[in-house]
Amino acid sequence: MKLKNLLLILTCCALLCCALVLASCDQEKTPSETESPTEAVTDGEQPPVEDDTITDPFYVVKDGAPIRIVYPLIYEDALYKHANTLASNIKNLTGVKPVVVDDVSAGRNGYDENSAEILIGYTAYETSKQAFAELADYSQCKIKVAGNKLVVASYDSEAINSAVTKLTLLFSKGKDGKDVVISKSHVTDFSSKGTLAEAKLPILAGKTPIMIDQADGCMELVFTSADSTLIGTYVGQLTQSGYSLYTEHQLDNNQYKTYVNATSVVNVNYVPNVAKLFVIVDSLKETALPGLASENTYTKDVTSTLLTQLGLYSNGAFNGQTDPTKSTADVNGMGYVMRLEDGSFIIIDGGHGDADDAARIFKTLRKQAPDPNNITVAAWIFTHAHGDHTGAFVAFAKSYASMVKVEKFIFNFPTDAKGTEGGGHTRSSVINTLNSTAYSKVPVVKAHFGQVFYIRNATIKILCSLEMLEPYTMSATDNSYNNTSLIFTIEAEGTKTMMLGDCYTAQNNLMRLVYTANTLKSDAVQMAHHGIDGIVSDSLYRTINAKTVFWPAGSYHYAGYVNQTTGKVHGKFANWGVTSTDMRTNPWNKWTQAADVKVYLAADDMIVAELKDGAYLVTQYDSNDAYFNS
Repeated sequence: MKLKNLLLILTCCALLCCALVLASCDQEKTPSETESPTEAVTDGEQPPVEDDTITDPFYVVKDGAPIRIVYPLIYEDALYKHANTLASNIKNLTGVKPVVVDDVSAGRNGYDENSAEILIGYTAYETSKQAFAELADYSQCKIKVAGNKLVVASYDSEAINSAVTKLTLLFSKGKDGKDVVISKSHVTDFSSKGTLAEAKLPILAGKTPIMIDQADGCMELVFTSADSTLIGTYVGQLTQSGYSLYTEHQLDNNQYKTYVNATSVVNVNYVPNVAKLFVIVDSLKETALPGLASENTYTKDVTSTLLTQLGLYSNGAFNGQTDPTKSTADVNGMGYVMRLEDGSFIIIDGGHGDADDAARIFKTLRKQAPDPNNITVAAWIFTHAHGDHTGAFVAFAKSYASMVKVEKFIFNFPTDAKGTEGGGHTRSSVINTLNSTAYSKVPVVKAHFGQVFYIRNATIKILCSLEMLEPYTMSATDNSYNNTSLIFTIEAEGTKTMMLGDCYTAQNNLMRLVYTANTLKSDAVQMAHHGIDGIVSDSLYRTINAKTVFWPAGSYHYAGYVNQTTGKVHGKFANWGVTSTDMRTNPWNKWTQAADVKVYLAADDMIVAELKDGAYLVTQYDSNDAYFNS
């Protein structure tokens, strides 16, 4: 009796296992059920069939010999890795790796439409062009057999990555001895996930964009060899797709237009001097809109408008060190506080992550606020994610977030991958701080060139962000992460201040190429990259032609600096016996020595400028304490 029961139990288990296996097989027949809710898989007009019943095989591998894989050379950085991954997957399956070749090399003797090949992306083959013409929007991906080609068509690199996974599963099912086959009528259509799938951007016929992930749910499409008709054509397509115009303006010959729908915001920027059309799409779940001039309501004439350049360090010490040769605080670091006429503030960067830097910001806000117990920061702007610019915010948020209201944060940090390539960054520190403090619910605006922010009595125009440089490859050897800086002007009370952040070589060259002298001309300028390097000639500075200079650097690297207010010569480090470097001797800085130019060095001073009737009425305090006790 026990033996019969045991046999009965074993029989039931075996039947249950078979049922589970069959159910699993059924699920594998429709990848759309597990991989993408918008995916549809067809095999011509017939439902998908198991590979072992294929009567019209397309051979991916025949008698142990795989067909080659072709990718477009023009998009090598984005697509070679996917082509090579597919080749490696085929090798793991069969033991033989297909040849991977770019379409230029493949076409040197004429494109062979008769040979069996796998085409990844928009290759120069007519078969690829025909497949791309069938896509509905930039999030779509199509896998299909067309004659002698197995084509993967998508503008989105991430969608192609998904396609490689899908093909690998198909090849595994279609392996039979030394052969790997799929049906000649196989077609798979699906959408990528994320911002592009949400936005469903219409495809600009006849133009293939370079597509770049710009982090935070932002995708950029760059159309090269663009002319003035292209922007009109594309915004017309956006309108037909349900987008409405949010705002537009023109700066010199550059056209900047922003469109929105229920889920997405699309910035369409045409820059004729580089012959590029830039389409930048963000999810409204990831970014707030910059705000319209009509929405900028506030109480006027509550107080005067001030621009304060924060000191960089106290008593020559930083992180417990008192030796300037071992301290970065004597050179780097940057922080500005702008008080607006209603008593609220704009903060730009902030400085290092030392507790003193955070306290300096807080003390400045309390001293300048009409009500020190009711402080509002209308906007906190980060030029870029280097620690000497964002570190003070991280420390500030941990100590003062409950005491200082912030209405919005404005920044544009690139992906972690670009941060690594560029030699280090603090992106994650800022993001984690925003998510883990009282500022977690504060709107964040992903800033892009061409945007205008109306903040109380200040108007901020973003002249440059990383997107304008694209396609751009960073290199740690030239410290090019500085080229991710937001560059913008602030206009208030008849004054115009140029904020350069750590503007570096590529941005320097682009600014002079894209904008006229009239646009760049400013009353005051913040010295780029602390005056160290990056702007390797004075051409940009001479075009800006500012007579007031705010220099975020220390006196250790500015020998013989004279305090504009007291007339005293700084000798902060004389007691160490250190010979100071004079950055004014650098060719790009010599213009600051002109008789009609006034330089205000950060050092450990506090520089407070009242903006009034087109002038900067500057008071310079010899130390932080001197200002806070005044």
